[in-house]
Amino acid sequence: MLQAARRFWVLCHLYLGLGIGGVFALLSLTGSVLVFYIEIDRWLTPELRIVVPEAQPPASLQEMINALQQAHPQRQFSWRLEIPQRDDEALVARYYRAEETAHLDFAPLISAVNPYTLQVVSNRFWGQYPMTWLFDLHYTLLLGADGTTLVAFAGLLGLLSLITGMVLWWPSTGRWRKALTWRWRRGSARQIYDLHVLPGVYGVVLLFLLTVTGIILARPDWFTPLLEKTGALYQVPTPNSVRAAGQQRLSADVAWAAAQAVFPDAQLRWLHTPETDDGVYFMRFEQAAEPGRRFPISRVWVDQYSGEVLASFDPLSAGFADTFMAWQHPLHNGEAFGLLGRLLVALSGLLPMVLLTTGIIRWRQKSVASRQKSTRSPEL
Repeated sequence: MLQAARRFWVLCHLYLGLGIGGVFALLSLTGSVLVFYIEIDRWLTPELRIVVPEAQPPASLQEMINALQQAHPQRQFSWRLEIPQRDDEALVARYYRAEETAHLDFAPLISAVNPYTLQVVSNRFWGQYPMTWLFDLHYTLLLGADGTTLVAFAGLLGLLSLITGMVLWWPSTGRWRKALTWRWRRGSARQIYDLHVLPGVYGVVLLFLLTVTGIILARPDWFTPLLEKTGALYQVPTPNSVRAAGQQRLSADVAWAAAQAVFPDAQLRWLHTPETDDGVYFMRFEQAAEPGRRFPISRVWVDQYSGEVLASFDPLSAGFADTFMAWQHPLHNGEAFGLLGRLLVALSGLLPMVLLTTGIIRWRQKSVASRQKSTRSPEL
């Protein structure tokens, strides 16, 4: 009975590994690289590395927006600005209504402005340079919106593969220490087996965490109905600005100051300029206690004419459902735990390729041994 059960788990683990192992390893490897997406992109793109002049402060936010609009006078809709966090960083702005890529699911124009010279130093479309192409490969397998569903299913099958592997490894009572001890045993078969099993065992918690968060990020709609049973998720408002006679749009710096009053100790991370005449300034701030650094979710909406704060959202006072969702991306890329967390995630992403490679080698070793045994002449 036990042998039949073990054979069942072996076959499940084998076919899951052979069937989904390659995709799972690809998603994990690309995820490892994307942990340091911004740093690698700056290294690959010299224009984004800004030389800081002596005794010259950066330009105002509105001056940088003006520089963008002068460089792209035909682009009249909203710009989404990622605010520089260091003196040697460019302001990076996304324009989502680019006509050149309107036929694609997601391919905004991404421009960069030197905060000191106000020169637009870079214009690129998402997906047409290495790091964004890699992001699309990781998030959609280059299949557009439908690819996220395939990625989520690949994650589910990857989870099953990890579970079957743990079932096969699980030691009996009293043998845990031996099962967890790394030994360089004699014989290539034993060595490959240990290289397949022990890295997976040591890294299984992180791999589970990264896979589950990846599935949730790929298809959050699968989980929101369940989450809403614990409490309603925050519904993003759609406020409008009201323009009185003679009023003109306030500068981005004035709107920023109004929004900053809501979160006085927070840092501005993103600012969206108004999309239309009745649109609003929308800003995302990073509070120190938030898990997300690059994409925090402290939000403020400001009337573009009066500077009135029309709505805001403080994730630190949110319910369980919103807090749970807020942790998914920071856990997935490791930033919730700083540089150490990012390094651990990057290293963990290498494990599925190790497991796939050693698993295939071990399968081949067993296949060769089985064929040799079946063709061996019986002793007389």
